[in-house]
Amino acid sequence: SAEDKDKILKNVVSSEVNVKDVLGKVLLGEADCGVVYNTDLSAAMSDKAEAVRLKELDSVTAEYPAAVIKSTRNKTEAELFIKFITTGKGRDILIKYGFDAG
Repeated sequence: SAEDKDKILKNVVSSEVNVKDVLGKVLLGEADCGVVYNTDLSAAMSDKAEAVRLKELDSVTAEYPAAVIKSTRNKTEAELFIKFITTGKGRDILIKYGFDAG
């Protein structure tokens, strides 16, 4: 909700360029916490940072569109790649690593 968003944003003291920078600050001890995607916090980092799910952020989604560029010289390969990541084994890989493959 807008109210939840305002509560969160009023406590932001640093805005980084990307999620990797946010996570880096937390892992280096330069920040107490940060909002990152679950997929960016690997099991290898579990001894350095703890993932906490915030119900206020459950409605936030990231979209990663995939498209074939009209001017590509590799149309067939691009179409095959999109098919791979949206079906079968490719889709399963995305799900395994925390992506909602819709």
